Amino acid sequence: RVLDGSGMAVGQAADAFAWASPAGAFAKVVLTPAQVAPLDERLAAVGSVRRYSSGGYLGWVAWPTPERELDALLQELGLSGLLLRGAAPSPWLGKRTGVELAERVRRVLDPHHRFPEF
Repeated sequence: RVLDGSGMAVGQAADAFAWASPAGAFAKVVLTPAQVAPLDERLAAVGSVRRYSSGGYLGWVAWPTPERELDALLQELGLSGLLLRGAAPSPWLGKRTGVELAERVRRVLDPHHRFPEF
């Protein structure tokens, strides 16, 4: 079946994250399908708008409250995220894995400390 223009417009709006309020924070969260329900329940409780993609392995979260609360929630659930829009001291949210290795790579590739630390 061929979609008319309205169907394509809906898909394009979703791809452009038009569903996420420009006023709040926006993050992507790495998860597994088994973690979707517990995360979704907690996000719904604060009125967060969210979408899931990649078979439940990636969550897109429009967060209405301070970013530190999303960071704490993800840490509590053992999830990692990346802040794409918002004001936080670090773009990394939740559980941080691989920091030691990333720091060693950064020291090799950035010996003059021009890039931010992990």
